[in-house]
Amino acid sequence: MKIFDFFKKKKDNLFFFNNFKKVVTGKSTLDDKVINKIEELLILSDISINTTNKIINNLKFQVKENKYFNFEDINKLLKKEIIKLISIKSSTNLPLDGLKKPHIMLFVGVNGVGKTTTIGKLSLKFKNNKNKVLLGAADTFRFGAVSQLKKWANRTNVPLIYKENSSPSSVVYETLKYGFLKSFDIIMIDTAGRLHTNINLMKELSKIERIVKKFSTESNFETILVLDGTIGQNSVVQLEKFLKFIDINSIIITKLDGSSKGGVIIEIINKFNIPVKYIGIGENLDDLKTFNSKEFVNYFF
Repeated sequence: MKIFDFFKKKKDNLFFFNNFKKVVTGKSTLDDKVINKIEELLILSDISINTTNKIINNLKFQVKENKYFNFEDINKLLKKEIIKLISIKSSTNLPLDGLKKPHIMLFVGVNGVGKTTTIGKLSLKFKNNKNKVLLGAADTFRFGAVSQLKKWANRTNVPLIYKENSSPSSVVYETLKYGFLKSFDIIMIDTAGRLHTNINLMKELSKIERIVKKFSTESNFETILVLDGTIGQNSVVQLEKFLKFIDINSIIITKLDGSSKGGVIIEIINKFNIPVKYIGIGENLDDLKTFNSKEFVNYFF
């Protein structure tokens, strides 16, 4: 199922489109009042004021140049402007495409975003694509975190490295050592869900990153930040905090099947130039979808 096919069934998620249609339909001219309403809808869809201004300014210019007035024309124009903002910077490629093996994926994010579940779903996706996958349970702080990843490892029949009562960095080291020795294609490491405001935990994450870099090169290592799509602009704040301590190469946004309005995806890609690679749209194993900018904008509208 494509992203657009899924969201067509989630009428309650079509926040922007339904309200945008009410604002524009029947108008004979796109005056300041209508423009302001569109601007308000973009902001309420979890797009920042700065990015909204960029979209609105481009809209005003195009309307002035081409005399757009009806709903269909404005609809197409806005879609075009938003795709322009995100399509160049986003990626639809799987992480392994054209990269050296083993490919190391370090997963970070705060508690409750669905990080461990996302790792489980990806492990199945990669395994079904004929890759040899290894998991590392470096979340040694949260009670039950290792057992949760164990369940996913058993469910997807993927080996897991874990050490009871050990430091996260030692688990990372042992995982990478074993992964390189046994020639795995993909090594996926789960780290502790941490508050981005906890300086000590964030510094510990920097230590993990240094260990991984000793085993890797830029061509076979990426740090993936998992974000909760339902918290809107707070996701942007989390990303900014993580970037102060580690490099983030790609993003996965979960829980887009709930109350998320989706605009934060536009904001993140445009502001940070970091690709969104996957989005989570449900609890089932196959509900982690490769992100496609054009499909997403079709959903948004």
